[in-house]
Amino acid sequence: MDFHTTCPTCGKPLHSCVNCVSYEPGAYHDCHEGVDEEELDKEAENFCEWFRLGSGGGSKPNDAKAARAKAEALFTF
Repeated sequence: MDFHTTCPTCGKPLHSCVNCVSYEPGAYHDCHEGVDEEELDKEAENFCEWFRLGSGGGSKPNDAKAARAKAEALFTF
């Protein structure tokens, strides 16, 4: 994928942090690849060599709720 590729539907850049499999809010620079420089705008086009298109990392709200419910169930007597 080219650095300048955009979504044909919405026109937003596809080569951005939020579309990368390594994107994880809360991780160092919000990335699991250990990048040296932080991209401040996670939705903007970037030139990161580590980029791999995915659904974007990070926990989805439903995933976080489900994980919390499972954890609470473990400690309920």
